[in-house]
Amino acid sequence: MKLFIIRERDAAQLRLAESVEGASVALLQDGVYLATSPIKVDKVYALTGDAEKRGIKDKLQNQVRLVGYDEFVALLLEGGNTVINL
Repeated sequence: MKLFIIRERDAAQLRLAESVEGASVALLQDGVYLATSPIKVDKVYALTGDAEKRGIKDKLQNQVRLVGYDEFVALLLEGGNTVINL
């Protein structure tokens, strides 16, 4: 799996991730704002704390899975992942 980490509210970065078959996206910091619109990848993760700080936790798309830091680190270390930090 290719895991794209997006930290900015940058639609171009998201489009890059969406262009890769089987990609997953982890949204952090201001990147969580992207989770308020549909995302065309297999799996979408957003840090719970970042979504809460920005007041959008209740506005996220249904496909978005909220995760804490422990789960985020587990995603990074999951065997077979290629991590792409944008």
